[in-house]
Amino acid sequence: MKRTGKPCGQLAPRSRWRSAGRGKRGIPGRRPVRGSAGTVFGRRGLRISVVVTGGNGREAPLKALPGLGRLRPRQIIVLLHGEGKVGLELIRSFPKTTVIHTPEPLGHRGERCAGARLAEGDAILFVDGTVPADAQRLRPLLKAVRSGVDLALEYSGTGLVPFSAWDDTMRLRAFLNSGLSRPDLGASSMSDLPYALSRRALRALGADALAEPAKAHAAAITRGLRVRACGRTAGRGRVGGGSERSGVHLPGRRSIDEHIEALREAMSRGGARLGLIDAERRRSAARGGITL
Repeated sequence: MKRTGKPCGQLAPRSRWRSAGRGKRGIPGRRPVRGSAGTVFGRRGLRISVVVTGGNGREAPLKALPGLGRLRPRQIIVLLHGEGKVGLELIRSFPKTTVIHTPEPLGHRGERCAGARLAEGDAILFVDGTVPADAQRLRPLLKAVRSGVDLALEYSGTGLVPFSAWDDTMRLRAFLNSGLSRPDLGASSMSDLPYALSRRALRALGADALAEPAKAHAAAITRGLRVRACGRTAGRGRVGGGSERSGVHLPGRRSIDEHIEALREAMSRGGARLGLIDAERRRSAARGGITL
């Protein structure tokens, strides 16, 4: 046995770089280890388009832009409205940024549609521009799309917030997912940002469908697209977000109505039980013993 001259069991120190083989001239190549941005995104990786919503002329969505650069997107589409020009000039200073400026607000849902129409990437990432973008938080969504997922959502549901603290919106979202045979999604929904779509999903759903997130969410599942909940977040403004009078803010009320409509539409296609097996039960007991 040939001796190497190294003590048995001695290991070389770990390095951030791994050899990627030798080139034509016999020079070892190097690449970053799996998990760094360069192996998943960048020039040779996934082409990313980012749609940034929620900006106006006075308070531009600048909080999200610095963090997005770490994802190496192909393009950043910023939705902006209002008369202020300061925010517009600052946004244009960021590379690969396209600004859609409208005099009147389109709303978050309208902004998603407008941004999706201009997106050119293999993956379209939708983020809230009023919240600082955390690359570590967003990478799991993009990695999922790269692996073949069509709709990557942030997980919300059991294990993050006690069920007793869920508001009506979260419960209805979980009920919709369960009714569509996807209880693993918990209360995750396209109503929340961030989420990521594949190019295939955008073609299947259409950009206009993003104006009604709950229906688009249900359609993605019923049409056989690959939907996955990634990461875990308790979400913002979803727990106990109601006024003393109504129990639900107006945006929450609208979200509830949209999810009810999405459930109704899914039932019209898949039947009242959405294809679920009707287990045996004593309905006469539920009716007080009266047999109809």
